Amino acid sequence: MFYYDEPALNWSICETDAYWNEKGQAEISQKGEKEILEATWVLHNMALEAVDKVVADDNLLRIFNINEHLWPAVKKNWKDNQQDFHGRFDFSWDGVNPPKMLEYNADTPSLLLETGWVSKDWFSAKHKYNNPTYHESNYIEEVLPKAMNYLVDKCKTTGSR
Repeated sequence: MFYYDEPALNWSICETDAYWNEKGQAEISQKGEKEILEATWVLHNMALEAVDKVVADDNLLRIFNINEHLWPAVKKNWKDNQQDFHGRFDFSWDGVNPPKMLEYNADTPSLLLETGWVSKDWFSAKHKYNNPTYHESNYIEEVLPKAMNYLVDKCKTTGSR
């Protein structure tokens, strides 16, 4: 049984949805992977620039339906550079033209599960995981422990819990 077989995550077994299809996979070159990673970096930074504009403008906060009681905390966190923790882009890409963003999931509750373990289990189930010529372009398992260690150290030095 996979983690995502739990009732709360049944969305992952919807084979009729054209957007989510467990049967497909893409094989891309290292050059293609680099292009997607670069697009991810550029789009993530564009998202941070957009958030910066929204946080600085009460009218935009209102338009984005951010609860006014949360504005001081949102502004403080942004000012203190507590901007983001993780995110995942979903792209459409034909291998020729630049990747096109379909969706950006940032700081959503199921993000680590669906991007990390679910993706790794799916990749393993496709029997490519043991082939050294294939890899999954997913670095969460590498960067998450580093990020957690950073947070623990930061809490120790500031006395936070």
